[in-house]
Amino acid sequence: MPQKDENLSQNDDLTAENLKNSGNEYFSLDKFPESVDSYSQALALKLDNKLRLTLLKNRAMARLKLEDFEGAESDCDEALKLSQNDAKALYRRALAREKLDKIGSAFTDAKEALRLLPNDKSLTELCARLVKANSERLKQTESTESKAKEMMKLAFENVGKEGEMQIKALNNLLVLCRDSADGANRVWNNGEIVTQLLSIITNVEKNSDNEALAAVRVLSELTGKSRERAIQTMELLGGPQILTRLIAARKPLVFVEAASTVIQHVFNGLAAMDRSKEIKPCAETVEKNKLPILRIILELEEMLTDPKFDIFVRECVIDLLMKNLMHMDGGLPRGWSWRFIEGRGLYKMLHLATQVPELCDYPVSVETRQHVAIFLTRLYDDMVFDQRRALYSEVVKNVFDGLLIDIDQRISKIKLVALLITLMQGPIDVGFNLLTNDKITGIMLSMADVENGDNLQQSLAVELIVLSVSKYERATALIKHGLPVLKKLYRSEDQNVRVRALVGLCKCAASAGDDCSRQPMDDESRTKLAMACRKYLVVENANKYSVDVRRFACEGLSYLSLDAEIKEQIVCDTELLKSLVELAKNAGALCVYTMAAIFMNCANAYEKPKIDEEMIKLAQFSKHHVPETHPKRC
Repeated sequence: MPQKDENLSQNDDLTAENLKNSGNEYFSLDKFPESVDSYSQALALKLDNKLRLTLLKNRAMARLKLEDFEGAESDCDEALKLSQNDAKALYRRALAREKLDKIGSAFTDAKEALRLLPNDKSLTELCARLVKANSERLKQTESTESKAKEMMKLAFENVGKEGEMQIKALNNLLVLCRDSADGANRVWNNGEIVTQLLSIITNVEKNSDNEALAAVRVLSELTGKSRERAIQTMELLGGPQILTRLIAARKPLVFVEAASTVIQHVFNGLAAMDRSKEIKPCAETVEKNKLPILRIILELEEMLTDPKFDIFVRECVIDLLMKNLMHMDGGLPRGWSWRFIEGRGLYKMLHLATQVPELCDYPVSVETRQHVAIFLTRLYDDMVFDQRRALYSEVVKNVFDGLLIDIDQRISKIKLVALLITLMQGPIDVGFNLLTNDKITGIMLSMADVENGDNLQQSLAVELIVLSVSKYERATALIKHGLPVLKKLYRSEDQNVRVRALVGLCKCAASAGDDCSRQPMDDESRTKLAMACRKYLVVENANKYSVDVRRFACEGLSYLSLDAEIKEQIVCDTELLKSLVELAKNAGALCVYTMAAIFMNCANAYEKPKIDEEMIKLAQFSKHHVPETHPKRC
């Protein structure tokens, strides 16, 4: 199969004809996204009109298969500019318009295509289907129009009065939008509804959060059904700044999430993409709309570190950037994520990585760090070239060095450790490059062993110690120098410090994996650690320990569950298993991975490659260590 190339226009070996054949081959294999990519790359080259016409029609067909009906209609429009009587282009545009509920114009296209190809059975069936749909539409139009007018009157003419009635009217408008394109057009009313909905959303004194939520859901439905409406919405709202600030208009999380979908729909419209349907951005459309896209991204960047915005808003902003910037993950074309690290974007994200809830420049939560860590990982993965990764690492190093300058100050230590924790949970290679030096190890141990009872420093230092123990050799070194510190912290009265120290001890104990021949701690010590974790998990009063404390205990147990004796104890402990399930319900994403690890280890639900006996003998002969599996593993 022909291979895709990012620099096709500069490659003499690949021609538009090659790419067309590649797209056809992908299409025959039902690989429609790849097919669209190949046709798009060919269309970016200098072509004669005949080949361009063929490629546009082929891409329209692939987009129909992907349910990208607006994209298919656009391709057919371009094709018909080149040849206004092309029956295939008319037929495919009719199919796209049928799905977009543009029945009248779809019938016009189908009728013209049938005139050109009078014996085509598919066209005859399409015309019959459209005639039937049109007659049904005529019956419904009057009813839909009257319903829309009635609901608009109830929703907007009595603002601030009878809140329940207004919510019901807005919900009915939402149903009308969902039911049909005609209903959505009636509700849209040439964009007049946008300012009316915005008035409800922003008028905190007169309208409740529930009314604002109903209004933003109508706006989300309208923008989600049409790229054209999505772009117009941004313009009618007054530009990218008001659009992005929409998510901060109300406090409830459900409103913030609904408002963020409006911003996502605007991104979809500006880039002609849809992640939910695996429709990748169109490079030509992105180039055309690059200015508004850039302005939205810059506004979102500003919101990352603005103290005015609360936790939910900040986390939604991170997620929006993550969904749209990363080319390798279906986001904007390559180059947009590079601009993010060349400008202020990465610096702002790293500043956010230095924040902890107990000592922050703007509101953050424990979950915020997870959002940032995932973003930094995806961004690093999107730097596909060594030069780009070097620039990414250079920015991180600059922030790191800036914190080291004032390392004697408490706040600099806390920010430095918070940054390293985030990096170790995200782009781990970048984190390790900063972590593997004696100075940082000394800072970690000194913060953990601080004498003035600074629980925040201690808990963060221990958390970083836990994350740094990723290899047996590093665990052995830590046991030699840091074990007394961990034991001391385990005796702390602060449960946040104590449970993190427990996780550190558990990770050290399990650092040899299931190799029973080189365990750094004996069976009795590992069993005691497992029982200590259990005390946090199995409690009569569920409120005795916070969810954060209990999820760390779950993490400690997940490391120990590699041990055959301990996994046997877990399986036989009904109360513990029930407690783990309850914790999963409360902690959610915070403990999904560690919980899955416990159950996977207990069930031996992972495959282990079979090692050749001759390789084992060769390793023994060369005095290389050969792992020994515990007999109870199976």
